[in-house]
Amino acid sequence: MGDNIPLLVRIVTVCDIFGAIVSDRNYNNRISVDTALEILRSATPTKLDTDVFHTLMQVVDIYPPGTIVALSNEKIGIVMMNNPNSPTRPVVRLVDESIQNDEDKIIDLMRDLTIFIKKALPKLPE
Repeated sequence: MGDNIPLLVRIVTVCDIFGAIVSDRNYNNRISVDTALEILRSATPTKLDTDVFHTLMQVVDIYPPGTIVALSNEKIGIVMMNNPNSPTRPVVRLVDESIQNDEDKIIDLMRDLTIFIKKALPKLPE
């Protein structure tokens, strides 16, 4: 248990679980990266190695470019690029026909801390 489990085994375990969650399987549809990380977080530290989990968080794009997201301001956006120092706060382009100015459609969530991502969406809502 714990530190008696070799580090390589702890790393492979976390990566295997993450890969299974974010992949389509015969028995289960894939889950978004952000939800998968929350599932892993809930298993840390009682079932998974905390340090391995935090290292995974540093190398995985939580919201890869192209991800459709629902924001806390009730707007929908598409992730344009990530902020390397804060993976939960990317640059998002709003999908909002009422906004005429293209510059107003771009939100850097590192600069506007009042808005956050509520969840990733599988596709644009109709």
